[in-house]
Amino acid sequence: MKMTLAALIMLLAVFAMPAVADDVDRWIQDLKDPSPSVREAAAVALLELNDTRSIGPLIQALKDEDSYIQTNASVALGNLGDTRAVEPLIQALKDEDYSVRGTVASALGKLKDTRAVEPLIQALKDEDIGVRDHAAFALGRLNDTRAVEPLIQALKDEYYDVRLGAALSLGNLGDTRAVEPLIQTLKDDEYIDIRGQAALSLGNLGDTRAVEPLIQALKGENVLFLAEAAWSLGEINDTRAVEPLIQALKGENKYSRRDAARALGNLGDTTAIEPLKLALNDEDGDVQEAAKEALTKLGWQAP
Repeated sequence: MKMTLAALIMLLAVFAMPAVADDVDRWIQDLKDPSPSVREAAAVALLELNDTRSIGPLIQALKDEDSYIQTNASVALGNLGDTRAVEPLIQALKDEDYSVRGTVASALGKLKDTRAVEPLIQALKDEDIGVRDHAAFALGRLNDTRAVEPLIQALKDEYYDVRLGAALSLGNLGDTRAVEPLIQTLKDDEYIDIRGQAALSLGNLGDTRAVEPLIQALKGENVLFLAEAAWSLGEINDTRAVEPLIQALKGENKYSRRDAARALGNLGDTTAIEPLKLALNDEDGDVQEAAKEALTKLGWQAP
């Protein structure tokens, strides 16, 4: 539903004069107003107020005929964090409007209630790419391994943000079934951000199967990807990474040098001390600081 001029004027008035707690009851009443513009303004105001008194009325607003009101109500319910909203939001995940389904998926992720796992898994198959995107990110917040296999499948989605969300969520869920699929994602031909997120998630998972693929990634040319691979090697704690990280300390990019220094400190191998001492004279201050912190972890003290 397109916003009318009257609705726009009303919303501008809301933002020009911030809502206060005493207004909650009035805005709740306005959610029932026959005028869509008044209800829209009320939904925005209640989103801003973040007051638990509005939970019941916002749940009712999920059924409003105006999709703008529905989306604001779902965002507000997610922010409020009250699990009374879980079942109504699950029902709203079936709404015919894709924008409603997308914001509802995000709200369910914020509520972190496992009742939403199966509905969000189904949302990974939604015809709308935005709904799939929000569902992929939301599933990573629910800490339920039922989502692992569906998210692995989502790594093959045609849409960039869905693959990115799946890679991030698989790292958060901590299930090593994701290791091999994420290793394959390191080779994503289209987007460096997805390869970088796969690298970070492999670091979060801490599985040594990722060491050699991440070492190979250190030989790439993309600035951010090198830094992410270096960070992850420091998280996995395998000494095979020591020499490649020492070489990365000499690289052209300051971010990969910085993260290589940090990783060497985490790995605890004293063969890195001399290279790290040299890095204390790096032209970049962040690299110098990372080298200093790493040397401290390794037990070296400046004379």
